[in-house]
Amino acid sequence: MSPEQRAVAEQALAEALTGEHAVRKIAEKTGITTQAVHNWTVVPPIRALAVSEITGVPCHRLRPDLYRDPASLRGATRGQDTVRPEDRP
Repeated sequence: MSPEQRAVAEQALAEALTGEHAVRKIAEKTGITTQAVHNWTVVPPIRALAVSEITGVPCHRLRPDLYRDPASLRGATRGQDTVRPEDRP
């Protein structure tokens, strides 16, 4: 994760945790402790989808290193290469 992506992910996590009882809701719905959620500096990859569904914060903001902003895919057509150059082998 680049420093820029980390900054976005940290800000998104802070936003996700500001909702009423957000930490408790995330912990209960993902089967982990509230202490584990409090220890996050960014959302773990395995939890990104669940946290997005629970909080409404999009995955591409929670984990910009793993999920692309849907707006960046606009105009892409079926079969068009949408892999970022930096992700190519």
